[in-house]
Amino acid sequence: MNPAKRKLRAIERFWNLVKIKGRRDCWIWKGKPDKFGYAQTYWEGRLEMVHRVALSIHEDRKILSPTRRLNQGEVVRHSCDTRLCCNPNHLLSGTQADNIKDRDQRNRTCRGEHRPASKLTDGQVREIRRKFIPRRYGLKRLAKEFDMNFTTIDAIVKRKAWKHVK
Repeated sequence: MNPAKRKLRAIERFWNLVKIKGRRDCWIWKGKPDKFGYAQTYWEGRLEMVHRVALSIHEDRKILSPTRRLNQGEVVRHSCDTRLCCNPNHLLSGTQADNIKDRDQRNRTCRGEHRPASKLTDGQVREIRRKFIPRRYGLKRLAKEFDMNFTTIDAIVKRKAWKHVK
C-alpha cells in the first residue's frame, strides 16, 4: 500500500474512535482516559495524546504535508476545557504559559479548601484576617489557635496565601 493510502487509513481509524457531533460540540474520544483524564493513542509509531493527534491531522488537511510535529515547548490547549475532546475547532496550539493563563482566566485551579491537603477552610482564613490586630491579637496567637505554622499565618494575613479569599 502506498504511503498516502496508509496515511488516509490511519486518519480514518483515528476518527472512528471519536464520537463526532456538531461543529460546535465536543468530539469525545471513545477510548479509556489515563489517570489525569487525557487519552493517548499510537500515531506514526509513537504514543501521543489524542488531542495533539487531532490538531495535527486537521492542520495536515489544510496544508497537505506530513504530520506536523509541535515545536519544542508548544502544547495543544482545549478552549472547551474537556480533556477528551478532539474537535479541532476547540483545539489551539500555544505555550505552557498560554495554557496556565487559560486555566487561571477560567478559574480552573484547585484552590483553598478544595485542595485535598488543605488544613483550613475559606471561613477560617477570613476569621484569621478579621482577628489579626498587630501587638494585640498577633501572628503567634493565631498560629497557636489554628494549629498552624507562624509563617503560614503571616502569609494569610499579608494576602500572599489564600489570595482568592476576600
